[in-house]
Amino acid sequence: MSKTYGYARVSSKEQHLDRQILRLQEYVEKDQIIVDKQSGATLERPGYQALKGQLGLRAGDVLYICSLDRLSRNKNDLKNEIRWFQEHDVRLMILDLPTSMIQVPKGQEWIIQMVENILIEVLASIAENERNTTRQRQRGNRSRPDER
Repeated sequence: MSKTYGYARVSSKEQHLDRQILRLQEYVEKDQIIVDKQSGATLERPGYQALKGQLGLRAGDVLYICSLDRLSRNKNDLKNEIRWFQEHDVRLMILDLPTSMIQVPKGQEWIIQMVENILIEVLASIAENERNTTRQRQRGNRSRPDER
């Protein structure tokens, strides 16, 4: 029997998960939503690793996330994770990516997968670029004295 999970992540303990959890609860029971308060720069997050490991996403399961960058902001990591989901027959439903939410007849999943691969390539590049821009800003703010 397949299970449905949700995954929510924010980058720091000061940020809030409320909006993501509310959105995910439209599709997933609250006790099936796994959360992390850690940067998307690393995949070594306790909740995410438990989801892929001991909690056990299995073939036929569904994982809902609000947006692609909740998995990672690194393009190569994102592509590898998506490949992992595909290889393990876990359906990834991305709320901000409507094509991932479409139900298709058995045997025609390849159409959605093809469209998603193109969109994911673009979105992963955008997420990685945003992360790099944020890091540059943070470095700039640390090196500059307060200009009040």
